[in-house]
Amino acid sequence: MKVVHFVANLSNMRGMERQALLQAKSLNNEKFKSELWTFTCPDQLIDNKEEFKIKIIELAKNLKFKSLFGNLLIFFRLIFSRKEMIIHMHGLSECLIPFCFGKIFSTKKIRLLIKIQNSGKSSSINKLKKKSKKFSKFVFLLAKSQIDKWVAINSDITEELVGIGIDKNKIVDISNGIEINKQSYKFKKNFNEIAWVGAFMPHKNIELLFDIAENMPESFRFYIYGKGLLKEDILNNIRNRKLSNKIFLKGWLTRRKLFENLSKHGFYISTSLAEGMSNSLLEAVSLEMIPVCNYITPNKEMLGVNYPLMISSTDGKVWASEIISALNKKEKLLLYLNKRLKKYDINIIKDRIFNTYKEIL
Repeated sequence: MKVVHFVANLSNMRGMERQALLQAKSLNNEKFKSELWTFTCPDQLIDNKEEFKIKIIELAKNLKFKSLFGNLLIFFRLIFSRKEMIIHMHGLSECLIPFCFGKIFSTKKIRLLIKIQNSGKSSSINKLKKKSKKFSKFVFLLAKSQIDKWVAINSDITEELVGIGIDKNKIVDISNGIEINKQSYKFKKNFNEIAWVGAFMPHKNIELLFDIAENMPESFRFYIYGKGLLKEDILNNIRNRKLSNKIFLKGWLTRRKLFENLSKHGFYISTSLAEGMSNSLLEAVSLEMIPVCNYITPNKEMLGVNYPLMISSTDGKVWASEIISALNKKEKLLLYLNKRLKKYDINIIKDRIFNTYKEIL
């Protein structure tokens, strides 16, 4: 059986894109042959295509109106397909339209599965609703009639799907997974180094990081990995608050280089107000970092409701105090985190997705 993983844009290689590639690679076997379709796939942002061991098809390469022509290509690929297939969409957007119509008009058996990535303030469902009431109503009606399984990566997403009328029997809760070869990295930890990783977007709440840095001892250093629209604001904050000797903007690195750097830092900090399920958080824990993050549902589900470094306060002093106190219990925290991480092993997640594929065939 052919399985097509679809992610609209690989140009940023954010968490969703990294997870799509990881799952496509992990789910590729003799029974389910994986390939990945995308509109944009710059070679320089993928460390090594061979690492993923799957066929990557760039649907709209060198075309001006990538979304328009890419969607048309999806539709025609499905209706003229000579093979039955499962389509595994990563992320909710209007791109599901050509897949739904392709399923309707195809002479072959097509099964559709969609993974919903974002909840809370960055909810994928709410974003689609805001585009146009009539358009979103049409998209949801089409999706409800044609999508065979909805994958929710946290309980907030499950509630949102039920709220728009999705049958509970069509919803499956499957979290993101993690695969990092620890032998590739040297774990010489410095717990006076703190890393922040993500896109520079409003809901990431990076302003809080500057407040935290101002309340930390001079011996601590903060490293920001990412890119985005708020880059100039971040640089201005560093300059105006005189934090250039404490906060260092490292840019967006390749996956391998990023992990090499993270393996040397002791703490991972997430100021984000909304997540689906943070891949950066999973990656940080697997690299033996201690996470400090906001008290939001996805973090609670991954770290456990009693994890001591989930903070509901918006006061930088509170965050700084919690980080400093954690230095005295870091060994205990690392043991706890290592146990929590085991259920996110990609092999466990892979088996759950395989079972979902079998269920919809």
